[in-house]
Amino acid sequence: MDDAVSLRFEVRSGHYCGLTGKTDLQKCLIGSGFDADLVFVEQGLAPHHLRVTLLGKSIELEALAPGLSIEGNRNIAAGQSVVVPLPVVLLVGEMSIALSVQDAEPPGSTGIPRLPIGVLAMVIISSLGIGALSGTIS
Repeated sequence: MDDAVSLRFEVRSGHYCGLTGKTDLQKCLIGSGFDADLVFVEQGLAPHHLRVTLLGKSIELEALAPGLSIEGNRNIAAGQSVVVPLPVVLLVGEMSIALSVQDAEPPGSTGIPRLPIGVLAMVIISSLGIGALSGTIS
């Protein structure tokens, strides 16, 4: 089983509104520079605006330029790093980006769909009833 966790993003406002994707990088540089890992040519976005480091179900945000904040929370000054739980919505320049993670498979998953216990019980009882009937008919 692959235990890889991907950082997923959804652009919620700005020129790229509606764009979704994921990265398997543990550290991701976001900015308008073509050498960034995630490139957005957006007003107010510096060539190297922020670095995101995946820490399981949280991320470390490192502001490399001014103009980064967490929606409904606070500004993060350039040079400052904070750890926040996922999911989170970031305001970066003139855009907002939702970040989240989704495991390749939930822990303990076997990949087999699960039936509710009531359905499973009905199938077993029906099978026993059919078996009992077929034994008495012959």
